[in-house]
Amino acid sequence: MVCMKKILSLVAIISILCCFAACNNTSENVSSNDSMAESVSENISTAEKDLGLTGGTCEFSNVVMDIPGGFVSQNDSETFTNYVTEKYPEERDCISFSKSAETIADYSEQNLNKLMQQLNERAERNIYSDEGCIDYKQFTIDGHNAVTYKSEITADDTFSMQTQVVVFFDDGAVIISFSSLSGDYDEVFEKSIESIRVNE
Repeated sequence: MVCMKKILSLVAIISILCCFAACNNTSENVSSNDSMAESVSENISTAEKDLGLTGGTCEFSNVVMDIPGGFVSQNDSETFTNYVTEKYPEERDCISFSKSAETIADYSEQNLNKLMQQLNERAERNIYSDEGCIDYKQFTIDGHNAVTYKSEITADDTFSMQTQVVVFFDDGAVIISFSSLSGDYDEVFEKSIESIRVNE
């Protein structure tokens, strides 16, 4: 019983000391909170700046595109280039460039929808949305045929919107894939797509 009283007394003394320490640090906490608020404000303004095309340009096999601010090259080769955010792997939004031997006929909306269906059947689940291509367009970039299409993908319980732009040349195609998981970069991805050009 005496031992229990000593323990309770000790706990009470420690609690009182902690209260005094908290009171003494109140002004320090206020100034610390102020500086924390300033830091958050700076981070927000940095994030707003990164919504522009301030990441430089990427030239990949005659295709040039402006890169969003905050995206950095993770892998750079003649056959594959990948850009991720500076917060990778916490943020997995990315842009990738690759080459393909396919032609514009291979990238018809019908063929793409059939491919997505086959991939779903092979995986025995709906990785791609049942709708197939959500948005599909054929156009030209500097005289070269091009296709853009969007698809919804669910892999490892993670939903993403994928936009692909394919630019066709005599010897094949360049595919630029925009993977949007957070939705934070959708607007700047659209700006990057608008900036795509051919440099021959």
